[in-house]
Amino acid sequence: MEYAFSILMFVFSGMLLLYAALVAGNFDMIPRNYAAKVSNKKEYAKKFARVLRVVAIAPAVSGLTALAGLSLFENADIVIVISVVILITGMIISIMTGVKIMSKETEEAQD
Repeated sequence: MEYAFSILMFVFSGMLLLYAALVAGNFDMIPRNYAAKVSNKKEYAKKFARVLRVVAIAPAVSGLTALAGLSLFENADIVIVISVVILITGMIISIMTGVKIMSKETEEAQD
């Protein structure tokens, strides 16, 4: 049961990557796509899929950290705390990166 966090993070990351692969070619797979006012739907879907791939990095790194930490150290509590801190920090960084990726869409549309 001590590897449950790692397994869940890998599954979550894999599901995000699978969804990114599905979205990359189909604008209609994006939730609330009817509300998005974009000129080039295919390019928007590709950028959205890129953001999903960036967001999927954080749980994968957190899961790897937990897996490596649990394999090397006896104290599982501190390893899980460090992994959760990495997850939260990674999600914040990936969301900021995703905002930059998606804002390029609006800048290109205005030019």
